Amino acid sequence: MDQQIIELAERFDPSRPEMTHDPDRPFQVYDLMRTTCPVKRVDGQPRVNIADGAGWVLTRYRDIVDVFRDNDHFTSLGIFGPSEEHHIPLEHVTLDQVDLRTMARMAQKIPMLLDPPEFLTYRRAMNPLLAPTKVGERERDTRQITNRLIDDFIETGQCDFHAQLDKPMPGILTCRLLGLPEERWRFFADPLDEFVHREGGAAIQSEMGGSYEDSPLARLQVPGMMAMLEIAEERRREPRADIVTNLVQLRIDGRPLSVYELGAMLSILLSGGTETTTSALGSAFVYLGRHPEVRAALIEDPGLVPLFAEEVLRMWPPLMTFFRIVKEATAIDGHELVPGEFMYLSLAAGNRDPEEFPDPNTFRTDRTPNRHLTFTVGVHRCLGSGLARTELRIAIEEVLRRLPDYELREDEVELLPHFPAMFGYRRIGASFTPGRREMS
Repeated sequence: MDQQIIELAERFDPSRPEMTHDPDRPFQVYDLMRTTCPVKRVDGQPRVNIADGAGWVLTRYRDIVDVFRDNDHFTSLGIFGPSEEHHIPLEHVTLDQVDLRTMARMAQKIPMLLDPPEFLTYRRAMNPLLAPTKVGERERDTRQITNRLIDDFIETGQCDFHAQLDKPMPGILTCRLLGLPEERWRFFADPLDEFVHREGGAAIQSEMGGSYEDSPLARLQVPGMMAMLEIAEERRREPRADIVTNLVQLRIDGRPLSVYELGAMLSILLSGGTETTTSALGSAFVYLGRHPEVRAALIEDPGLVPLFAEEVLRMWPPLMTFFRIVKEATAIDGHELVPGEFMYLSLAAGNRDPEEFPDPNTFRTDRTPNRHLTFTVGVHRCLGSGLARTELRIAIEEVLRRLPDYELREDEVELLPHFPAMFGYRRIGASFTPGRREMS
């Protein structure tokens, strides 16, 4: 075995540049860890605004599932640092009275960084927003936006899938779904994406210590949150058939949402609707570009696309790691866990556990069942998983239909700079036979 893989597993730190010398490297490291030390003690792990993320890395499927489902011993509170206040401001304030540091602290908080029963209060209120019936209504929008974007480059015979399709499609679609102006999708969807793709692992190191609300990662989300809140005020006066209006009209225990609750919920819906789909589409198009026999099979039988998309999600989860904190003392596989320790739940490792997935490192377009962890499990399971699956399926179908002979320009295929919890590409150059526009 490669000596570097052994060293990376023994001195585990996912932010090390060596972890992404090639796309297979992190999975090779996780495979070795699962085999030799599936419950591994780690210290000083890089976490946003955590100076010493001491805890445990889990790489077995069953252990990860158990932690996700155990809300008695593990918590989501405090994942972004001990300085994070758990209080959610409920008092009414006007937009000009909003404290921007508090708004930054609320980014991504509701409901992702809450525990039951508080989590369930918000989750039940949000469930109807992305119900299966509503997802079905978005299929036409997804196909229309995808083809409009393909029209923009199909006559040239070349493209960058990431910049011209993978990123704008979910950004535009999410804006349309929420009720935000589509022409401003870059303003709303770009900041977090650009930060990750520009800074990569270096962002983690630069933000250790301090408070989350003062970090660039949090502050960059505030302008979009405030702009969404301004749109929400417009919806109070003139309601529309969109999610912003739904949230403005939402009642929790008989009261309307506070401005901080509303900003946090809009923020999580916005980011959740963009990053996962963008990264998964990139992995799909790179794999198809390198495996023309699989592409030919999907073109011949488009009914295979949903199973193909699930296998992409299993093999290359856009979000590689989830986190929990030990709340009550417990044990896993004989290891005593102490309150306050971090639990690093490696979805990437669990998705390739041979106890759950036969021949786990082989891509199989007919894999079923495929109970991957990419959307997590338990109460925090991804609310938008149905929409993400719809977007993946339709974008793949339309690319195969309209660009069936595309070839990767390998010198223009580039992984994003390593961000410990994420996997994806920031450039995917391709060439193909020019075609004709289809949208009027």
